Amino acid sequence: MVKDTISILIKGKPPFQAEAEAELNVERLDPKNPPDEVDGRFIGFIGVEPHIAEFAIHADRADGGYSHLLFLFNGRQGYRFSMDAPDSLAFHAFWTRTGKVGFKR
Repeated sequence: MVKDTISILIKGKPPFQAEAEAELNVERLDPKNPPDEVDGRFIGFIGVEPHIAEFAIHADRADGGYSHLLFLFNGRQGYRFSMDAPDSLAFHAFWTRTGKVGFKR
């Protein structure tokens, strides 16, 4: 288990962008060998009220969840994520492999 600060972006109207503390179910994070998939749990949100962040991460979007993105390695590696359950802070994420990188701060 690794604790890390990650970036969250949820596209839509209105978009939601935040930094979060998360526990990731990996032995270690290596930017030269990023995991294809990662499970984890949000443990806190930085600079945003928890109830607002929790509403945003659980919001269903019309595109089937493809609007939910999180970024590892200081915003360089993007993953699509979905929440495990409506009342849970656990998530599953998979590497987008789109070539799009970066997170606007």
